[in-house]
Amino acid sequence: MVKSRCLAVEAEDSSSYEHSSGLAALRFSALRRCASAVYFGIALISSAIAGNPTLAGHPKRQTIFLIIGLVILFLAASFDYHIWTTLSKPFYVVVALLLLVVSSWAQHILERRGGLRLVW
Repeated sequence: MVKSRCLAVEAEDSSSYEHSSGLAALRFSALRRCASAVYFGIALISSAIAGNPTLAGHPKRQTIFLIIGLVILFLAASFDYHIWTTLSKPFYVVVALLLLVVSSWAQHILERRGGLRLVW
């Protein structure tokens, strides 16, 4: 009886290991695809602005923004997701208030410049 339970635990451990390694391979594959898409995008930006001295720094800026975005991504992914579910309602309220502030500010700017065409 004890021997069969040990075998069941070993089988369970090995199957979870195989599953996790498959998941890690899938994540690495997705990361590779994303990296190649980013590389392709930066190459497209470089080729589109070739010869234009005023836009020469854009591929470098794009790369810097990519690095900043990856740092933010990994920082956000390092938090436990239960924290995000707990903070979802306060985040929702804050974002809604920020949208109202930006909307009223934009409306004020557009009215001053004579560009507001919407009727509220």
